[in-house]
Amino acid sequence: MFRGGSLMCLYWIRSCRLPGYSIRSSRPLSSLNGFTLELLKVSHLRAHTASVSSAAARNSLFTGTGRLSTLGWLWRSLLLTCLIVPRRSRRIYRGTSPQIAMPQTKSDMGSAFIQTQQLNAATADTFLEHMCLLDIDSEPTTARNTGIICTIGPVSRSVDMLKEMIKSGMNIARMNFSHGSHEYHGETIKNVREACESFGPGSIQYRPIGIALDTKGPEIRTGLIRGSGTAEVELNKGSMIKITMDDAYQENCSDEILWLDYKNITKVVEIGSKIYIDDGLISLQVKEIGSDYLMCEIENGGSLGSKKGVNLPGAAVDLPAVSDKDIKDLQFGVEQGVDMVFASFIRKAADVHAVRAVLGEKGKNIKIISKLENHEGVRRFDEIMEASDGIMVARGDLGIEIPTEKVFLAQKMMIGRCNRAGKPITCATQMLESMIKKPRPTRAEGSDVANAVLDGADCIMLSGETAKGEYPLEAVRTQHMIAREAEAAMFHRQVFEDLRRSTPHCKDPAEAIAIGAVEASFKSLASAIIVLTGSGSNHRPTLPFGAQIAREAEAATFHRQLFEELRRHSRLSRDPSEAVAVGAVESSYKCCASAIIVLTKTGRSAHLISRYRPRAPILAVTRNAQTARQAHLYRGIFPVLYTTPANDVWAEDVDMRVNFAMEMGKARGFFKEGDVVIVLTGWRPGSGYTNTMRVVVVA
Repeated sequence: MFRGGSLMCLYWIRSCRLPGYSIRSSRPLSSLNGFTLELLKVSHLRAHTASVSSAAARNSLFTGTGRLSTLGWLWRSLLLTCLIVPRRSRRIYRGTSPQIAMPQTKSDMGSAFIQTQQLNAATADTFLEHMCLLDIDSEPTTARNTGIICTIGPVSRSVDMLKEMIKSGMNIARMNFSHGSHEYHGETIKNVREACESFGPGSIQYRPIGIALDTKGPEIRTGLIRGSGTAEVELNKGSMIKITMDDAYQENCSDEILWLDYKNITKVVEIGSKIYIDDGLISLQVKEIGSDYLMCEIENGGSLGSKKGVNLPGAAVDLPAVSDKDIKDLQFGVEQGVDMVFASFIRKAADVHAVRAVLGEKGKNIKIISKLENHEGVRRFDEIMEASDGIMVARGDLGIEIPTEKVFLAQKMMIGRCNRAGKPITCATQMLESMIKKPRPTRAEGSDVANAVLDGADCIMLSGETAKGEYPLEAVRTQHMIAREAEAAMFHRQVFEDLRRSTPHCKDPAEAIAIGAVEASFKSLASAIIVLTGSGSNHRPTLPFGAQIAREAEAATFHRQLFEELRRHSRLSRDPSEAVAVGAVESSYKCCASAIIVLTKTGRSAHLISRYRPRAPILAVTRNAQTARQAHLYRGIFPVLYTTPANDVWAEDVDMRVNFAMEMGKARGFFKEGDVVIVLTGWRPGSGYTNTMRVVVVA
């Protein structure tokens, strides 16, 4: 009796449709014996069994108390049927973790299915399970979501080299105003723009590149080594060296006498004080204090070049937040039309306000990224973050001002708080330091880049690697590849849930749309998120081997966990834009969307979606060049500069922008015909109206 009832029920299960059993298909099951359900995983089994029980109840299969009043036997039968399958139907194993057999028919999944990188790990229920399911043989993400900032120096400022760096993955060009004149930097900025324009503005191959001005700030630096700007001297341990403020030695430093640009150093140090040079590689101890000099013993020696940074840990340095040089540099940056300012040595919110005051009305659209480089800045992090457009973890000076073993804590704390607040954050300094001299990074450096991506950094930065290194292109390519691997390995789902829970009450439609878009991208297996955005001026939001490391790190990110955590941290909101953003991200997970396309006037909708860390790339379509360039600060946003004049018929203009993003996405390999994408648009022209979400199959 029981056996017959079991067979009858199994026959009925075979013939009925199970709602949601297949992400892109609702066809009746052809066979339960070889039951893999295409994308069905053990973690989804509860939902499918619930569908079976519901359907069975509708068909009066659970009437009575004696025969079929309990689901125990049905659970057992379904589990055995799903999990104990014939050899020919079992999962295909490759490497260290199981790979789910994917459907082959175009009607099921389209001609391509891109978002399968680390798919088993991405659908895990716990972070521990996620780590256990990571597979070293899995492909990296198709599109890198983490921005790469490159410092431009003597070896990389030519137009030809800049073109190659753009092709290799550079998103933002950083000008370090601690070195060089205005004429020098003006020429470099011109070269960057020329290299960028060579890709054809308005074409699907165009790549907008942001330009960042990094201020000298209230920092202390050494003078020029005698001979040339590239000369070096060797400082030997145990030897004595004189530190002087005499300007006669400003361009005449040697291994016996060293000039510093801080006149009051004799008033803030004591006998026995430490002086660190060049990110702490060289350390001195004060033995004698004169009227305008210090006699120091070299505790740790090494090669010393020109214009190296100096740190005085524990000293009350009385330098202004914005020096006279900084004022001139910032005014020059406004004239040159830079997109962002990296403000050095920010200690408190008032320092950020001082920088903004110098930028003035003409520079109101320039983003201010505050660099945290000392203990006071870390302690006042929340007020600095509130006043800034973004944060940079400047680990070089920070690692001297606070104990080395505390740097990772500061990095994780700052990244976590910025992720929660929706502010972009950059991780910088010594990421691939060995590549200044060598074509391959150390294993520790590769892990460092990947872990910065896994922590949640929006951008990762190269300094000397591209400014003066022997292998600038290899360094960019290395970061590109590491980031792609790390992003595929993220637990996006959990992070999204946390971020969504932490979102405060908000009346901003754009923020709700962003949440919905990320939600939708999960639900639809979207390959990308495309955003149409405008200026963003009135809204500040509350390969070769070298490229391989960054791609690897991205592939390992636990996207699902990340999404869930971010979403759980979001409070209830009446903001339509935020609701749509959450929904879009959720939907993109559920249907494995290949992308999220966003059409936005101000750029804020794209920023909101980025906040919830979707697994799919976000294609932000905008007619404003500066908005496109600044979008690189936010993880996962691929700016699409649309230069065609607006159509008089608004609905047709929307379709034209969406189609342009579709063509660009296909050309860049983000998605192919048959893939699913999430499309977010506004219900009327103007900014602040992004509240419409569609799930579209790529034609």
